[in-house]
Amino acid sequence: MEPSSCGSELPRRRLRDLAEKAGFNVASLAAMIEVNEATLYRVWLSETWDQEIESINLKRLLSVIPGATEYYAASVFRERSAQVVQLFQKSGFALNMDELDRALAGGITPQYLLNSLESVYHVLRGDQDRAIKHLQAAWGLKQSRALDVACGNNPNFDILKDRTELQAAMRDVLSKLLARRGYSFPRTLAEVNLAHQLGKASGDVAEQADAKVRKNSREEKYGFMLRGSYMGALRQADDLDLARRYKARVERSGIVKVVESWAFPTWTGDYPVRSTFELPSEVRLTHTATEVIHEVREYNDAYVWYLVTTFIPLALETIDPKFGNQLRNLADALDVRAEATSMKELAEEARQLSKQIRRTSEGHND
Repeated sequence: MEPSSCGSELPRRRLRDLAEKAGFNVASLAAMIEVNEATLYRVWLSETWDQEIESINLKRLLSVIPGATEYYAASVFRERSAQVVQLFQKSGFALNMDELDRALAGGITPQYLLNSLESVYHVLRGDQDRAIKHLQAAWGLKQSRALDVACGNNPNFDILKDRTELQAAMRDVLSKLLARRGYSFPRTLAEVNLAHQLGKASGDVAEQADAKVRKNSREEKYGFMLRGSYMGALRQADDLDLARRYKARVERSGIVKVVESWAFPTWTGDYPVRSTFELPSEVRLTHTATEVIHEVREYNDAYVWYLVTTFIPLALETIDPKFGNQLRNLADALDVRAEATSMKELAEEARQLSKQIRRTSEGHND
């Protein structure tokens, strides 16, 4: 099987094609970038000229030929895409190439998707250390959505042909990572991303590892991993009992509450990801508010019940009472959801929270 074009919009082009389109010949281009004409003649008819020419001359070419920078960027991305595809092909893991091209062109950040596919590849091979290195970079809103696609948890794309094999590999790698002794923040990020994806795939929470994790982990690491698992399971199962169980965990444990406060702002980019689960006294939840309002409108009932009863009250009380200056938008979204939902418990909680926000928001909006 030939490697896919992987979403690249620009086919390979010779240097001559780009130069002549811009009005250059060898002599004029050589004079412009101050090199010997022979330097350009050696790559003039090559389709891989950007890989063959010296880096200093490549920079000069990119600076003077219109469209060359975009072509070079596409070339670099095309090369990375081919490398990722070949990893899977050589290892016998089947990819749906048409779906991959569609995902790369369909709103998923291409670099994040390729990063996520590399993560999946290392998980499938059971390479724990390389999986950690790649999965630690998947904490973030856009990164998570790319990982959803790579793991088969986005219904709009079907890149990996055998999800069952991947889910078994994820369970195996997660179990082995959780069994390791000592604390590693990169490993913790990898664990939470695996737990989240497994929750989304199965609707189950990874509590079967409870005893082993508590024995080998710091409490905040355990709480973070379990949070990822609960959030994934809630998205899949739409189970109010799951949401209630997680809410009870947050209420019982100060550490779990700290992790809950930390997770959303770092995931949306309102606060940098650092190796401690701590926030400063005030963080403006600009991106978090936008995302939460979107989720209140679009996500399933049980997950939104979690937002309404657990995260939003905690955020208003301990992180940002102004909620990114979007309190009125939040109240409006809650009212709309209360009217639309068939879950009585959600409707009641959403109306109550909306009323509370409207009573206290007069001095908190722009």
